[in-house]
Amino acid sequence: MLHQSGDHEKLREASEVYRKNQDRLAKLCNSIADYLPSLDTRTRAILKLWLNGCEVEEVIADVQKQLQKKEFPILVAGETSSGKSTFLNLLLGENILPVDYLSSTSTICEVKYGKTRQAVVHLRQPNDQGKTKITLLFDRTEDYQELESYMHLEGARRDSLPEAKLIEIFLPFPLLQGGSVLVDSPGVGENSIMDEVVTDYLQSAKSMSFIYIVDSSRAGGVQADRVRPSCFCNFNLLNVHNDQLTVDS
Repeated sequence: MLHQSGDHEKLREASEVYRKNQDRLAKLCNSIADYLPSLDTRTRAILKLWLNGCEVEEVIADVQKQLQKKEFPILVAGETSSGKSTFLNLLLGENILPVDYLSSTSTICEVKYGKTRQAVVHLRQPNDQGKTKITLLFDRTEDYQELESYMHLEGARRDSLPEAKLIEIFLPFPLLQGGSVLVDSPGVGENSIMDEVVTDYLQSAKSMSFIYIVDSSRAGGVQADRVRPSCFCNFNLLNVHNDQLTVDS
């Protein structure tokens, strides 16, 4: 199983690098926060203009909050049926995420470490029982079938926002220890609704690493417009510029 191989060590190393950079940035933010009271009115006005009307203290406070997060998210994105869920299942060493030839994942699925094999489904609206959060156990067949119904929508159901806003999947895998979170996502470019799901997650997460998967056997191979879809155009959310994107052939 792949999650018992050296792959999880590489992921853990990446997580450690992330933590070191996170600590370094946190110290820098704290220094900036300490300096802010000494800013004059003119400088504050210029900064507010640059920050789209936000006060610099608010921006720094938000960054500090983000840097306190212990999780290390890695978003796996790509076109519909490019193999995102298959890739994650291989990495995990188990068929956790649904796979379909035409289209599969319909909402954001965060796979993270937990001692109990379970999933927590966060609903956009309360269900008939008034719940906005549902906990499902992997060891119960009926629970897994219900979970799959939230993860994988078919046909016309994919043309509206999915019932689940986010699904957290907890697994006791060494690969996920240390705060690594593998994030499966809907296919980019399938329709505007699925793109909206990915875009909303990018905006809420604000910082993460990502893997963008392209099936080079389809649509003429790897092309620039296939690795720069519309929902990834605003890479300042990730502190990454479009011209830094590379794809391994």
